[in-house]
Amino acid sequence: MLPTMIKAMLIDDEPDNLQFISSMISIFCPAVSVVGAYSDPFEGMEAILKQKPDVLLLDIEMPGMTGFELLGAYRLLILS
Repeated sequence: MLPTMIKAMLIDDEPDNLQFISSMISIFCPAVSVVGAYSDPFEGMEAILKQKPDVLLLDIEMPGMTGFELLGAYRLLILS
């Protein structure tokens, strides 16, 4: 039986951070597949709703919406 890949999504307003985290995941976490990396939290929210990742790696301070605000908005959307 093949192992199930864990789907991870990255949201950070710093492109260098997205590249670094994605590289580290590919090197050290072979069971994790990065299904998306977004520098805009609003685009990231749309992608979360479409792709339904297993894990979110969020920046805390981003222009327009913090990582905590993004989680709160996601929670409201899935509970409504």
